[in-house]
Amino acid sequence: MAEADARVNGSLATIQVRTSERGPVLRVSGELDVNNSHLLVETVRSLHLDGQRMVAFDLTDLTFCDASALAAFIKASQHLRQVGGRLVITRASGIPRRVLTFPGVDKYLEVQ
Repeated sequence: MAEADARVNGSLATIQVRTSERGPVLRVSGELDVNNSHLLVETVRSLHLDGQRMVAFDLTDLTFCDASALAAFIKASQHLRQVGGRLVITRASGIPRRVLTFPGVDKYLEVQ
């Protein structure tokens, strides 16, 4: 399982990548904000370069995300859609779920 960590200005996010039958699952934990949300897009682009077109995010352990994280999820989703791929967000709760389900976001993101 590959892992990417970013600690910037005291905030920490961890992205663990594991494979499943349908493609990679990225388990995000900690807090995503303006200081580290770029990790989402970078990780998805890296997976795409490896030929992956279906990516799932498991947000079970994500405790916080802000508008910059929302923008990063949308950017990553758009990147995959341009190449015929798909991004799915699962298991979001609390603040992340509220941010990811703002009215109109469902046009850009698939949140289950």
